[in-house]
Amino acid sequence: MKAWMFPGQGAQYVGMAHDLLSDNVLETSLIKETRERLGTDIAELMLHGPEEVLRLTENAQPAIVLHSVLAAKKALSYGYKPDYLVGQSLGEYSALVVAGSMDLLDALEAVKLRGNLMQNAVPDGVGSMAAIVGLRAETVKEICDTYGSDEEISISNYNAPEQVVISGLREIVDSCAARAKEAGARRVVNLDVSAPFHTKLLAGAAEGLRKKLESVRISTPSVPVISNVTGEPAPQDKAGIVSSLVEQVCAPVRWEQGVKYLLEQGVHAFFEIGPGSSLSGLVKKISRGARVYPTDGRNIEEVMKEGYADA
Repeated sequence: MKAWMFPGQGAQYVGMAHDLLSDNVLETSLIKETRERLGTDIAELMLHGPEEVLRLTENAQPAIVLHSVLAAKKALSYGYKPDYLVGQSLGEYSALVVAGSMDLLDALEAVKLRGNLMQNAVPDGVGSMAAIVGLRAETVKEICDTYGSDEEISISNYNAPEQVVISGLREIVDSCAARAKEAGARRVVNLDVSAPFHTKLLAGAAEGLRKKLESVRISTPSVPVISNVTGEPAPQDKAGIVSSLVEQVCAPVRWEQGVKYLLEQGVHAFFEIGPGSSLSGLVKKISRGARVYPTDGRNIEEVMKEGYADA
């Protein structure tokens, strides 16, 4: 069994998808319509930056989805198909597009709005996020509970054993990060983000996103898509998918739980489709025996051929 994985925000970089956005591709109706629908030349930003503009949440999110879907389409064109699709946070949109549940242009519009809403949900400098490595999630939660309510601070990402991310009000995040170091965390890294993602502080952004998602066509995925909210297959109907994507904005990303679910279903080969290779690293931390195949910067046909032969 094989799963395709799609990355979330933070995977973007100037020069991304350079092998997928050739001069010929840049002149296709898809890229031209993307430019018109988004009001931004997202392909130009992906290829040439500037980096400070690309990393803005409202630009980074559609850039990552576009890269991921173009890469997936190339893999599909060679005849390879996944048994499951899973995306980290934003990557769930890429998964839904590849599963035929959402139109790519609709998804790009939705994630641009999602990024804008998330970016502006909390005033600049009020919120922050920090990755904590080397402590059990239960220990980190106890630290968070000591310093604030779940309206102020919470675990936003369960990435791997002893690797979580906390999000919330900046002062409280800083206090929790310092306490985590005292408690024995191997690493504590403040993340360069514009808002405390996946917390209740983003409730306003979630409701703004709901209206957009309800206005677009969403159908039953052709391949099971794993939900970030539950770590299990997402709902099959439009109402359920919309509710899950809306809840995802304020709920923790259960990446570790999703990967464990896939392992239990017999998935042993994980293909990372899109920019970067961070998800492959997380999968190996969850299961040393899992086989991972990042595709970014590599010949996609050769990676898929190798991985499917191994499987």
